[in-house]
Amino acid sequence: ICCFFLRTPTRSIGLLSYTFLMETGCDDVLVPTVDYQYDLTTASYTQLLRHNQKLFSSNLAILSKWSPFASEAELLKQFDDIGEHGTKIIVFNLWFNDDGDMELDFNSDKK
Repeated sequence: ICCFFLRTPTRSIGLLSYTFLMETGCDDVLVPTVDYQYDLTTASYTQLLRHNQKLFSSNLAILSKWSPFASEAELLKQFDDIGEHGTKIIVFNLWFNDDGDMELDFNSDKK
C-alpha cells in the first residue's frame, strides 16, 4: 500500500495469515504492519515509526517469519513493480478443501 504522510510518499506492508493466527494462538485477528517513508529522489526507504521501534521490529520479525519473504530487503523489493502508488496483494500457501479444490478459486469465474 502506498500513500503520503506529511507530503512524503510512504509504503506499508501488512500480513493477514490464518496460519500465523492459529500457530500463535491469537484469539483476535492481528495484522502486523510496517511503514516506510519513500524518498523519490534516491529511491530509498526509511522506517516510519508510527508507534515505536520495538513494535516495528516485532512486526518486521513476524513478516519475515510468516511471509514468503525472509528479509526486510526482500519485502521492500515487492514495491519495485507498482510505481509511486498502488496496492499489491500476494496470496500464497493456499489450502485445499475436503473436495480437493483450492480454498480460493481463481479459475471457475473468468470475470
